[in-house]
Amino acid sequence: MSKSSDLHQVPFFQLVNFLWKSCLYTKGCSLFLVLCPMLWAAELSLMPYAIGKFLDCLHPEVTYKEVLSPLFLFFSALLMVLISYRLFNYMIGICMVPKLRSRLARIGLSQVFNMSYEALKEELPGKISGKISDLPKVVPELLEMFCWKVLAPLIALALSLILLNQKDKIFALITFIWAIFFITANLAMVPYLIERSAQFAQCGNQILGVISDSILNAFTVKIYSQEEKEDSYLKKNCKKGEITEKNLQWAYFFLHLCLSLCYVAMLGLTLYVAFHQFKKGKISVGDLAVIMNLNLGIAHVLWESSFEFSRIAQHLGRMKQVLEMFSSSALFVQEPKKPQHNVKAAIFRSPPSIRFDHVTFSYSPEVSLFRDLCLTICSGEKIGLVGYSGAGKTSLVQLLLGLYSPDRGKVLVNDLPVSTMNLQFLYKNVTFISQNPQFFRRTILENLTYGCEDITLEQVDSACSQAGILKRIQELEHGYQTVLEDQGSPLSGGEKQRLSIAKAFLRNTPVLILDEVTAQQDAITEQSIQISLGALMQGKTCIVIAHRLRVVTLMDRLFVFNHGKIEQIGPHDLLIHQNGLYKKLWDIQNSTSSLPIKNL
Repeated sequence: MSKSSDLHQVPFFQLVNFLWKSCLYTKGCSLFLVLCPMLWAAELSLMPYAIGKFLDCLHPEVTYKEVLSPLFLFFSALLMVLISYRLFNYMIGICMVPKLRSRLARIGLSQVFNMSYEALKEELPGKISGKISDLPKVVPELLEMFCWKVLAPLIALALSLILLNQKDKIFALITFIWAIFFITANLAMVPYLIERSAQFAQCGNQILGVISDSILNAFTVKIYSQEEKEDSYLKKNCKKGEITEKNLQWAYFFLHLCLSLCYVAMLGLTLYVAFHQFKKGKISVGDLAVIMNLNLGIAHVLWESSFEFSRIAQHLGRMKQVLEMFSSSALFVQEPKKPQHNVKAAIFRSPPSIRFDHVTFSYSPEVSLFRDLCLTICSGEKIGLVGYSGAGKTSLVQLLLGLYSPDRGKVLVNDLPVSTMNLQFLYKNVTFISQNPQFFRRTILENLTYGCEDITLEQVDSACSQAGILKRIQELEHGYQTVLEDQGSPLSGGEKQRLSIAKAFLRNTPVLILDEVTAQQDAITEQSIQISLGALMQGKTCIVIAHRLRVVTLMDRLFVFNHGKIEQIGPHDLLIHQNGLYKKLWDIQNSTSSLPIKNL
């Protein structure tokens, strides 16, 4: 069980702030997010006004000169809307959005790398990928919707109220009261809709994570004939998504029902008042045309915006559940941070010492794994960590790498606490090889030189030769340019391990950590890999985790762990003659007698 980490709650104003910071990325283009809606709103208001002026000019002896002014106003308004759309397409669609999507994708990935190891372990990879891909999708769409479905209608409403007030104040008052009710109702529902939309998006990404997990383990599913179980598990998650979506759609249903009744009432009242005002001679035919066109136009625009509120709330919800996964630093659109130079670089000029100073650590408050642990590894020393599974060997390494923080005490490298180090700098000086090496779906050369700077092909050849993998690579049709497929194919398990060792030769870091590197290899492959590792460990501070005790017999010292405690310390030749846990494990692994097998 891991320590639970609460999501960083993102309030509404910080979502707006994130959008604002996104706009500022391309300041010149962002101006058109305001300019284009202003031109469009002007067209929406001026065109009915021009039509009304044109109707008032009509009489049997009308001249072209009399209608020239309203016609000019009409076509000017038409030209404004054409210009606004073309400007928006160019400045936003071409100049701004592609760059913004690219930056948001990079920020999303960099924030994932800034997440704690604990938080990453708690999330399905497919779920995280879904969240990252949401960010560059929803932010540009939100900016566009804000431009055309929020800002433009508000500007159009303000201009329409000014024009209606000039014709008759009662029409401006009716429209104003209706618009206030309409906007208030939508805004009041925004927090609720955002929360429900975030839950719906969370369910969607969970489903994506479950599907990705099943696909990654497709062979296991097939070999155990568990297709129905996977379908049942997916169905269970989909059911949660169905319930969440239904709750969201019910909220929209009642909101739009109330607004539609208000919409009909406003139009009916406007028609009734307009009819009476016209009968009393207070407004002309042109005024009537202006009033009805403005009211119908504004009502239609606000009504459309109300339906778009559902999309806006959904997109804000999706953005919210992405940002909640990150720390508060993700709320500001910044360039991904470049690695900082560490002033303590001198500590890695030679193999460093490592010390665990009275370390207490637990994955849960109920049970402590380490309690007041003290351990010292000297500079250039090669030590082995052995013991039962779950005894704390891997946890010790994770504390050293800063993946977890001790509850009490310190982990020090050359007397410098790991907690005060720039972890990027620390990782540049540590090589970690696990029993299940992971590779990118890239070429062998790209995988070998990943994280290595200024590496020549001659150095790559030398490292591969030392690791005993050069001949195998040369046998491949495309050599170093062979793309590694899923699970590192076409390389075997032993060959993948040798590739990891070759990479370690290239990195040549002063600290080397080996975690069960030969656990899944046959005896011949294990012996061959051991020879390569012997050369690799020269001149380094080495930590070797092993269950196969033959792997650590030549280590300077062994630490025997049991339930988070160190029971024995010493070299193999000493521990083998002590009546302790190490001798017990050694005897079990090297017993010449086999356990009895029951008759089948």
